Amino acid sequence: MALGDSAFGVHGTFGVAAGSKLLSGACCPTMDLVAILSGERLALWRMQGGSVWTADVHNVIDIEWSPDGRVILCVHQPPRATLWSVHDGKQIGELLVPNTVTRITGVWWVEPDEQPPIDELGDLMKRGPNTPGSAHSLLARLPLLEPYKDPLPAKPNPLGAPITFGLPDPKPTQDWRTPLPVVQRIQSLPPSPISASLAPTDRVPTRNKPTSSTTKDEQVDPNRGTLVVIADSNGLVHLFLDGSYAVGEVRVYPSTTAVRISGLSKRGSITSFGVYGSGLTSSMTRSTSLASTLVHVPLATTPETHKVARASSTLKALLEYIHLGVEELEIIWCGRAKDGRGGVKDLGSFWAKIILEKERAHAGRKYSPSFDSY
Repeated sequence: MALGDSAFGVHGTFGVAAGSKLLSGACCPTMDLVAILSGERLALWRMQGGSVWTADVHNVIDIEWSPDGRVILCVHQPPRATLWSVHDGKQIGELLVPNTVTRITGVWWVEPDEQPPIDELGDLMKRGPNTPGSAHSLLARLPLLEPYKDPLPAKPNPLGAPITFGLPDPKPTQDWRTPLPVVQRIQSLPPSPISASLAPTDRVPTRNKPTSSTTKDEQVDPNRGTLVVIADSNGLVHLFLDGSYAVGEVRVYPSTTAVRISGLSKRGSITSFGVYGSGLTSSMTRSTSLASTLVHVPLATTPETHKVARASSTLKALLEYIHLGVEELEIIWCGRAKDGRGGVKDLGSFWAKIILEKERAHAGRKYSPSFDSY
């Protein structure tokens, strides 16, 4: 049936760069926004026209929006999945996709029909989100730890440095924080500093915490209880709780069959859905099955699973904090060679050498990591 020129009304018109792509998941589900891919850049536009922001991305092949419309999930090739903020276009996270994945064939971010309860136990056995006697209940009683700041003072502006309105440029950001790869590989929910007794970076820490179970800094995540489903070309489906925490993978088809989740639909629950297989025929042409395969993962969003995910997230936050503390002490004591800055130990290098000689003489050590490695 042919449609006339007036079959669809024009909602908005705006110009984009030549070669731009409009992916299937480009439109925001909650706001009049659309994400357009142009080469290695992702641009967010208003439907009525007008650019919101542009971000540098690399090899994006698909995008998906969070149910609340505040986060964009970008799928890359080689396989990666990154999270971007709708507000400022900055990367806010990355899903830990297994290294065995060769290509991501589909992504789906689904929300439950209603917000899940925080805990299945009654108020008799809990106080807010924390069970009495648990690690989180003990952390909730401790004062918030102050976030780390740049330990190195800014260098004075050299001659010829740009000056605006008679004032030098503000202090440049220090790149002293080096994430520990082992810690970064720990699965985590979206950041919640208060749960780990850490003060947010934009908040002044207080000695005592409010008595209410949910403070202003610890609001309920709107994506809590959601599930990200990522399909790959090896017949696997990967599940991520709350759009961040990897709960596991499900073998749906043989490794020679790719999983397609276009038209993926819930079967009464976000943990029950159908997928389609796409494999090569005898004539080496790809064919997609007309019959869906039902996947049922009831344990993916249970309160017990969320407890384990929350504990893992708190552990990761505390380990990152400890690592930053050790790294800060190392920089202050040993300095940074690439910045041309000496450390505290350089002020007393004569005495440091004497201590080093005594260590070697009395303890039998051939070297000292505190001095020889820097």
